[in-house]
Amino acid sequence: MNTVMIYYSNVNFFPECNKIINGYSSKWIEDDNCGEQFFNRVGIEKDSFLEKNCGIALLYLSDIDLSISSHKIPREAGYTYLYYWVYHVVFKSNYSEDMKKFYKALIDDHYRTYKSIISKYIAEDISKVNLEKLKILYDVYACLYDIKENNGYQNDSIFCSSLKYITEIYNKEMNHQLHNISNPHTLNSHKSNMGIYIVIPILVILLISLFTLTLYKYNIHGSHLLEIIKRKISTYSNINEKGNKIGDSEMFIGIQGDSRYNVLYNYE
Repeated sequence: MNTVMIYYSNVNFFPECNKIINGYSSKWIEDDNCGEQFFNRVGIEKDSFLEKNCGIALLYLSDIDLSISSHKIPREAGYTYLYYWVYHVVFKSNYSEDMKKFYKALIDDHYRTYKSIISKYIAEDISKVNLEKLKILYDVYACLYDIKENNGYQNDSIFCSSLKYITEIYNKEMNHQLHNISNPHTLNSHKSNMGIYIVIPILVILLISLFTLTLYKYNIHGSHLLEIIKRKISTYSNINEKGNKIGDSEMFIGIQGDSRYNVLYNYE
């Protein structure tokens, strides 16, 4: 797998990384490691905003490296997110040498402190184009993450609103079908509802197709990403095939043990 695709494969961890770094944003205190010496070493002018975010980033790196067994975020995903965060949050999407030097200085400072217990890892330079594509992917995963964790999404974008609507309909219908399993006398009524197994996968595929088209059109690596997403679409298509083959209560009961039937948990 090439470097760009490794970046893409790590995006599904970004919402959890964001949760960690936001936790430190709310309880940051001045860090001596982010003083004049740090900025002189970086070669950029110190200001209160950069100083604060330097401290937040160092706390985040410590969490990623020292608590890796508890949050189960791969190191490469955690460091890739930091690169993304420095670009989008700290430097306000201004891709510059200062941005790259700031990121590298954070890694170097962190490694000097903990080199006895961690191995050094640094995300290679990520181009501005790929950072913007990471943002598109991250927005999708953030939407799914919030639906899963918070039972809702505050973003009013068409994609997120549609995805939330689809998952609500799907899960409502699945609850209804599982209720029929426990009430055999109503089992025959499921035949009139089989259309849901056709409509929902089609809607999901349409949404994914629109998203794929955007990446494919503007990203030179779109063909590689397209293959990955095609496999995801194939998974949704299997839902349709399986739904059409359901003919007795034993097969309905099998739904409970098949994680593919829960849309919320199929985005990894």
